Amino acid sequence: MATADDIEFRQFILEMVDEFDRQATWTSISNDEADYDPATGDANPTDTPYTIDVAPAEGSHRFAPGANTIEGDLVIVFAAQGLAFTPKQGDTCTLDGVEWQVLSVTPKPATAPIYAWFAGLVR
Repeated sequence: MATADDIEFRQFILEMVDEFDRQATWTSISNDEADYDPATGDANPTDTPYTIDVAPAEGSHRFAPGANTIEGDLVIVFAAQGLAFTPKQGDTCTLDGVEWQVLSVTPKPATAPIYAWFAGLVR
């Protein structure tokens, strides 16, 4: 059951994404539905693009440089409401014409119902 804090957090995410007013193309890459070519033994993943409204995550809006990230990599947030897919590591996200690799995806809260997704993007 949703608490008052849950409802407030959900509303905050929706308002933040709406205020930022930015769209991205999230491409869900599925190996489960890959086209298998028996002649070559290759599996071609199925790429399905979705348009989502995004905002930079609160805080620095950037990863700290580290083993898997460099300065300039992004963290974005988008509402879970109405998504036709489950975001995952390995997908891609195109924002302002730049394609980013999805390094991490974190649901908020960690248990259902999920109100938002935070995604770490690297070039």
